[in-house]
Order: sequence, then C-alpha cells, then structure tokens
Amino acid sequence: MKQTIVLLIFAFIFGCGSEIKPNKINLSDINLIIKAHTKIDSVWISNIGQTESFFLPFKDTIKVNFKEKLNDLYNIDFYTENGRKSNQLWLNGDNVIVIGKLNKKLEIDTILNSELYYKSINFSKKYRELIQNKADSITIDNFLLENINQNTQSPFSYNIASPYIYRNQNDKAKIGKLFDILSTQSDTLKNHFISIHRKIENILKVNSLNTGDYKFANVENEMSSIELEKSKTYLLDFWFINCPPCIRDHKLISRKLDLLKEKNVELIGISTDRNHSDWKEYLKKHNYNWKNYREIDSLKRVTKDMAIWSFPTYLVLNNNGEIKARYNSFEDFEKTLE
Repeated sequence: MKQTIVLLIFAFIFGCGSEIKPNKINLSDINLIIKAHTKIDSVWISNIGQTESFFLPFKDTIKVNFKEKLNDLYNIDFYTENGRKSNQLWLNGDNVIVIGKLNKKLEIDTILNSELYYKSINFSKKYRELIQNKADSITIDNFLLENINQNTQSPFSYNIASPYIYRNQNDKAKIGKLFDILSTQSDTLKNHFISIHRKIENILKVNSLNTGDYKFANVENEMSSIELEKSKTYLLDFWFINCPPCIRDHKLISRKLDLLKEKNVELIGISTDRNHSDWKEYLKKHNYNWKNYREIDSLKRVTKDMAIWSFPTYLVLNNNGEIKARYNSFEDFEKTLE
C-alpha cells in the first residue's frame, strides 16, 4: 500500500507523462519534495545534536541517508534569497517523505512513513488545549506522564518531559515518578543531546551549592566570588538579556525590593550573557542596583553544575548554601513570602 502511495506522489510531482517503475524508485531515509515560491540556494539537514549533517544544493527532491535509524528531531534549513528559513521536525521510520512548500516558512502538506511527526503535532495541540482550558494540575500531569510512557524509547520523551519538569521541579516526589519512567531508557538515549536525565538527577540529589567555589565577573568586569552571610536567605536569579520572561520578572522585582529587604532575602542576579558591555548597559539603563554577576564560559559555571537550562531559574539558599527551593518565576517565589 505504501509503495502505491509513493508512486502516486512521485507521478503527481513529476507529471503524468513520466513513466515510473517501482524497481527504479530508490527512496532515502529522508526525501524532501518541496515547491518553492522563492529562490533557494541550498539546504542544510541535520539531527538535533548535529552528529550527522548535510549541506546540499537545492532540488525539487532532496534525498538524505543517515547512519543512525531515524528517531530524532531534525533541523531543515533553507538558504534563500531572503535569508535562512529554519525548521525542525520530529521524524522516525523508514523512507520518510516530506511534501510541502516554502513561503515565509516551510508549510507541510503531508509526511509519509513517520508516525512520530503526527504524534508531535497531536501532543502539542492537546497540551495547548489543556492549558487554554485551564485544566487542573493533576489532569495536566497525568496527560504528560501518559505521553512520556508512550514514547520512552524516543528522544521525543524529553520534549514532553520538559514541561512536566517545569511544572513540578520543586516537588521531588513528582520528579521521582518521572525518573522511574525514564530510568528504563538505554544509555545511548540517556546521553542524547537533549536528554534531561542530568536535570532530573540534579533536582533529586543536589541539595546544596557552595557559591564560593565559583568566580564571576562583577559590573566592573572584575573577578569576584559570592560569599553568603549568616542570618540571610538568598534568592539567586539566573537570567540573560534576550530572555523575555527574565526581563518581565526584573520589572516586577524592582517594585518588590522593599519586600525582599523586609523578609531578609538578598537577591543576587547571575547572568549568562557573554557581552559584558551590553549586560552592564542593561543594568544601568534600568537602575537595577541589586548584586549582579555574570558567568564566564571559560570558568566553572553554576548553570552547568546545577543543570540550569530554562530561564529564568531561581534558587533559594539559606546561609549554609542549602537549596531550599527552585522556581521559574518570581511570582511563584513571592507567594511563599506571603
């Protein structure tokens, strides 16, 4: 049946006058059949970890073979006269055929032989509906865990697990449920480029942070450490300039400094920005005068050791460096002060 469908598609693309014989059709792992309304110079295709990538001249039909069996998130970038058009598709299966057209972005008409693509689309749609309909936390968590269970042998499970972690990162019992499900995965999958195993283990096992072990750049671009004082609680804010929720939180935080002082909480910003001048100008422009530091890539980094990969992230420390809580918004932390 699949062979018949493939033949009909090729006949449609290449015209009714073309004689197509089954034994002459040689499908690759990924077969792109793209109609373009703009000039395309070339196409770049890779798995998400870029362990295999291909830079190819554009044709109506582009074929790519991978060493590893398809079961991943794939980058497909078109280099056009109007710039690069970037796309990502979850694909699995054999002889996958992607049919679409390129306008302002890649518009998919259909994808054959890849169940994972449609799973990813359906998951995103149903998850958005749950959020929009304000479903309760139990319903959302059960939905996420059920879908993770169904996809444990695919890196797509990490795509589903990310919102689950975001929602429950301060509840070790719930994170433990996720750990139990994903612990059955192979070592290869656990070490995948987008694996969240380290994040989970960090939440479950790391209970303290010695800030004195790290060096940061201060506003004057001098190397400095963060020393914790007795009798204080510390709120570490991990952020970067081009992070919209981080910027929104800073506006809120600037109005809550008296509250933090009243509750004996010291706020310390730790930025992952690389450009010191831009970072310093941002702080100066908005008059954010609380303690702020910037991570240096070449040095030991807190974000790496704490497996912080979503921003903003807030760590609440006592004066002994014990991690009392984690949050992804200042509002969630503020509720605990009330």
